[in-house]
Amino acid sequence: HLPFVGFPGQRPIVVGDALFAELDWSASVPSSHPLVFVAALIGVGVLLAGRGSVRSWRIPVVGGAFGVAPIVVFGYIAQRYLVDLVPLLVLAGALGLQSVAARSSRWHRWARRGVAGVVVAAALFGAWVNASLALQYQREVAPQRSEAERAGWLALQQRVGGSFEVVRIDTDEPAPVAGPVGQLLVVGECEALLRSSGSRWYLLENAEGAGGVRLDLDAAGPIDAPVAIMRSRSGNRTAELVVEPAEESELRGGSSVRLVVEVEVEVEGALTRSFVGPSFDLSSGRQTSLEVQMDHRAGETVVRDASGGDELLRVQIALPVDEPEPVTDAGLDVEVSSLPTPRCDDLDR
Repeated sequence: HLPFVGFPGQRPIVVGDALFAELDWSASVPSSHPLVFVAALIGVGVLLAGRGSVRSWRIPVVGGAFGVAPIVVFGYIAQRYLVDLVPLLVLAGALGLQSVAARSSRWHRWARRGVAGVVVAAALFGAWVNASLALQYQREVAPQRSEAERAGWLALQQRVGGSFEVVRIDTDEPAPVAGPVGQLLVVGECEALLRSSGSRWYLLENAEGAGGVRLDLDAAGPIDAPVAIMRSRSGNRTAELVVEPAEESELRGGSSVRLVVEVEVEVEGALTRSFVGPSFDLSSGRQTSLEVQMDHRAGETVVRDASGGDELLRVQIALPVDEPEPVTDAGLDVEVSSLPTPRCDDLDR
């Protein structure tokens, strides 16, 4: 599937007993920069031959090689460290290409055209590979992307075409270990759709049966005390989504409120943890709609304004797995409906 080229199927493997702080996704220089790599090899060969004016290139090329040396002792592997190779590759590669161009004047016309075609093809291939790696990392691997952005990227991939590796589990099954980058996990009858970053699952979309609900709130008047609008229970754990008046420093008017997730564990000396979001407007006489995605497999709860998409709360905690239920209150009417799962539905077509 788009972009059709990506990182290797697994992260770098440690040879021996060296200790690394992180083994992040990384491609090799020959595969991601084939033209520059081959040209640099030719350039190094020309320098070793040491003929004529090329000797003056030795100092800058050796300097570029010394610039690469520090990355060898880093206890961290990542794609960004390939940047440290650029001075060496560019200097040696420029010398290599110039050497080939100088010698090509004695070649047959078709040989020159063939070499030029290979150079252009290798340059285009390198540009495609690096653009593909950037897109894959940004849209499928990096943790900073929102659920909507990840789902939008999958939608584009579906439109372009291609196959996807899909794992299916029943609703009550735990999520398996995250597979290769881009692998999809379908829960039940499209109750949830998650995607692997190679190390963890990220939620793309979920329906009511898996904690994805739309809450339509109608306030009878100003909210002057905490009001629970949704509750989820599992075993001795209870989680509530609460609307409460905003702090004085956050007030934007009499209708400013904020969301709070309260998680209570019923054990001796009950433990309650609270997570607070930013303030937003909840005016009486005007319906406010929220999109809530609670999924214990991704270990995260996200609440957004359904009209503008603004994120009102994000909690990185595994909440109870039972289907959430709305909580009614005299001053706040709550209607619940399921969130759609269009990307998951497309996989079954």
